[in-house]
Amino acid sequence: MKLNARTFFATAVLAATIVFSACPAEITKKTAVSSIPDEWKNLRIYQVMVSAFQDGDPSIGYEQAYGPWDQTTGGDLRGIINALPYIKSLGMNAIWMTPIFDSAGKNDEKLNSTGYFAYDYFNVDPHFGTKSDLTELVEKAHSMGIAVILDGVFGHWSKGGIKKSPSGNLPKRSHGQYEGCDYPESLAFFKEVAAYWIKNFNIDGWRLDQCYQVGLGEHANGDGDNCYTGGHNYWYEIRKTVEEAAASNGTLGYMVGEHWNGNTAIIQKGSVNPGSADGYGLRSCFDFPARYKIVQSLAKEEGTNTGTTSLGDAVSYCLKSASAKGYSHPDGGYIPNLFITNHDLFRFGNLVNRKFGDDNTTDRYFGLHRAAIAILAVYSGPITLYYGDEWGAYTAGYNKKGDLGAYDDNSSRTSGKIDNFTENEQSLVEYTSKLMNVRSQYPAMWKGNLVTEKSTSDYFIGKKVLKNERSVGFIINKSANPVEYNFKGTDLLTGQPTDGSCPPYSAEFVLLD
Repeated sequence: MKLNARTFFATAVLAATIVFSACPAEITKKTAVSSIPDEWKNLRIYQVMVSAFQDGDPSIGYEQAYGPWDQTTGGDLRGIINALPYIKSLGMNAIWMTPIFDSAGKNDEKLNSTGYFAYDYFNVDPHFGTKSDLTELVEKAHSMGIAVILDGVFGHWSKGGIKKSPSGNLPKRSHGQYEGCDYPESLAFFKEVAAYWIKNFNIDGWRLDQCYQVGLGEHANGDGDNCYTGGHNYWYEIRKTVEEAAASNGTLGYMVGEHWNGNTAIIQKGSVNPGSADGYGLRSCFDFPARYKIVQSLAKEEGTNTGTTSLGDAVSYCLKSASAKGYSHPDGGYIPNLFITNHDLFRFGNLVNRKFGDDNTTDRYFGLHRAAIAILAVYSGPITLYYGDEWGAYTAGYNKKGDLGAYDDNSSRTSGKIDNFTENEQSLVEYTSKLMNVRSQYPAMWKGNLVTEKSTSDYFIGKKVLKNERSVGFIINKSANPVEYNFKGTDLLTGQPTDGSCPPYSAEFVLLD
């Protein structure tokens, strides 16, 4: 079943009475894409760690995983297929899976389970399922208005080797001097990878692991374990390949890079600017600088930062336009993707614990989760929610390197669940679901401009406005005291007239009169 951009969002309209204005013509075979499509701006992506999320077929799956030893292993594509109704109920309209390609047992099993050290980029890892399973997953997801984004590692591969592409291409490493690739020698291979899964399985885009390796990143000069690119941003060529394949299939063609840095100028220089390329590179990367401000204001950063950013300052920065943050892309624009946590970072709950000592039994713990998810909800652009954050997942027992056999970069790769929630967890799930569905219905929330009413270290009052659309007021409160506001209208989470007061550790959203 092919699902082009118009059909995809028509399905979403029927499912959630949402109106969209963009069309597949905005993703064309031309050298320049005219503007960022609305479909990209309205992406609400649910990220899963395939090996840990859901075990749908007990006969397959990894017995060991790269994460806490006490967590579920055996995750697979069947488990994700079974979870699609839950993901849909959360109000999410896309899913990003960590890499599903065959690692072929060339590394140890724990690393194989991550998918980030693939041997065969043109086959599904049998521990996760089959190509038929992936086809079923994509078709069922599309029928529910959910886009499917694969995770691509285009800068390195298995230490044990790599299999030729169907066309006979291979990437190259220079004499074992480093574990990254040589470019342009590896370009033909990874262009083939990028197009293959779009053309043959109708996927909607790519999340790009360590994307700085393929561009002008701070480590893209072949040192250590990194690539050599010679001052050329090869995301330009790969991006054009993806856009052309997506245009031929009518799929979204969204690409988002992982340039892990807290400095926008470094992300712009490394993954967006062209260098000696014919044009600019990626049009979307994860908004790490904004993410760090969120956790610094609501909890504590993974490192030594004590978390002193005021909530008002964090929200003000997060909701700035891309250009105001320092990003630019003349070839159709640039739009960062906001997130809170992912598979390489701590659980947000563990960051709350580090800051306050709270665990998943306190009102403040769940209230700060509501505040973080509220910031995602009013972000103009694509957002990503890591599985488990919607119910307040917490890696109990992980405090330092080595606890539970885990490390800081894999401690959040914990068991997923889609039911059997505690009362507090269920309340947060329902909050997330209502809020994401509300976001889908009011374009001002996902592409409107910010108007600040009041900004303090403990709370933020503002509204999102968009010409010819209803404005939405919002209040995010991380303090132990209620916050009064002057908005008049309907509380979008309760359907009742607003009473003008936001409770402690909470957030409210008002459809303004």
